[in-house]
Amino acid sequence: YCLRGRQFLREVRKASLRFAREMFARAIRVDPESGLAHAGLAEALALLHLYYPPDEEQLAEADRASQRAVALAPELAAAHMARGVTLFRLKRGAEARRALDRAMALDSSLYEAPYYDARVAFEDGRLEDAARLFHQAARVREYYPASFFAAQASEAISGGPHGAK
Repeated sequence: YCLRGRQFLREVRKASLRFAREMFARAIRVDPESGLAHAGLAEALALLHLYYPPDEEQLAEADRASQRAVALAPELAAAHMARGVTLFRLKRGAEARRALDRAMALDSSLYEAPYYDARVAFEDGRLEDAARLFHQAARVREYYPASFFAAQASEAISGGPHGAK
């Protein structure tokens, strides 16, 4: 169930994220102590909150699941990544950065951790950090949104047509 959920988690379509959520919920029913399953559930819920009309109940569930994931698997990068994206959605930027930095330290192959860390930096107005992290995410995996936002952050820094300067 976790592997199946992970496959659908990478698709940002609402139906795919809902299916991923269900797969992780099934995995938790099979093994309530699976940090990976709790991390996947939290990430699916946080992404639903990010990309679709916000549902505060889902976000509260993501908060509980991400805390449980980190408690069950403190050395699992996916647990810290899920915690970070959840904290990002909860508007707790400093905590989100710490969780995402921990995820990157545990597994440098996760493109999601620098991508969401960059989103936090961008919202905080730390454009140089955002551009660097978006570029880092795009280097880890070819991911169009990371490249797009890296260019947008760089343009904002230089005061280009959409820049803040």
